[in-house]
Amino acid sequence: MLQRTRKVAGGCDDGPCPAIHETNQPPMIAVQGYVPTPEEAAAMDLPAGEAVILVPRSLLEDYAAGR
Repeated sequence: MLQRTRKVAGGCDDGPCPAIHETNQPPMIAVQGYVPTPEEAAAMDLPAGEAVILVPRSLLEDYAAGR
């Protein structure tokens, strides 16, 4: 079972905001973000079994910089 183990990026302490978490299944990470509308998601033309979420660019920049 996939579980979050530690938040590694994101501005809120443990609240409902975009964040990146380590998981108990390395090298996988979990990304918490905003769900797009069905129309926005459909326009992405994703393969079966994949999903899209929206996060601020700064979240990924902070993660890449180790902040």
